[in-house]
Amino acid sequence: MERMLEYKTNKKDYDEPMMLQLDELIAAHLHEGKLPDFYVKQMGIEQYRLEKCVMAHHGLNLSKYLVAKRNAEAYRLLLESDLQIKEIAFAVGFSGGGAFCKTFKMLEGTSPEAYRVKMGIDIQQLQKESLMARLDGLIDKEMDRLRTATLYARELNVCTKTLDNCVRKVHGIGLGRYLQQRRRQEACRLLQETALPIKEISKRIGFLHASTLSKAFKVSGGKKPKEVRAVFRSENLNKFTCGKYAGTVTLAAADRTQF
Repeated sequence: MERMLEYKTNKKDYDEPMMLQLDELIAAHLHEGKLPDFYVKQMGIEQYRLEKCVMAHHGLNLSKYLVAKRNAEAYRLLLESDLQIKEIAFAVGFSGGGAFCKTFKMLEGTSPEAYRVKMGIDIQQLQKESLMARLDGLIDKEMDRLRTATLYARELNVCTKTLDNCVRKVHGIGLGRYLQQRRRQEACRLLQETALPIKEISKRIGFLHASTLSKAFKVSGGKKPKEVRAVFRSENLNKFTCGKYAGTVTLAAADRTQF
């Protein structure tokens, strides 16, 4: 498959932008299962010109090139995503999972599920990594808002227990503690890397008042935020790294009810 798509010619008569435009269109409409005439009309050129361009670049006619692109994307999704087989089928333009599985078996002599196993793909691990990436994206996006574990689970369309189990398997701590840890790390990062006032840092990690952040640092670490910042900027910067100090500060200690 890769060999087919990487085929090149020494001829320089055919327009590279034409090929790039075709690839962009295929990427945008792959899930629709469009036929060659659709791409010809979209590009507004004669079909023979597009056929020659594809043949010059990849050694395939347009129909076979579309099939090759669809198959390549199907293989990529099987190996790199946690999508179910039916979802992959729709993503590459098949009408359903059955049609996709039948075509795939003709290519590989086995089912998509068996192919994943053969290639050593741990779908459960991929699902956990995908869920964690989505959670981290939400945390980064909403760092300035105090959200409960339940609200994060709801936004990710999973139950709280499922999300908590995922975090425990990936990071070895529960969801609530992980949310606290992320805020600790962000607070320390801002103290170390910026000159933002403590009040502004407090707002950026979801606290309404600077005193809340100060109490949290004071209770857990014995130092106020400004003192922590001074440590970061002192000669002992290597000794008191953000990561090390972040592990000792519990922001929730001053405001447990908001987590």
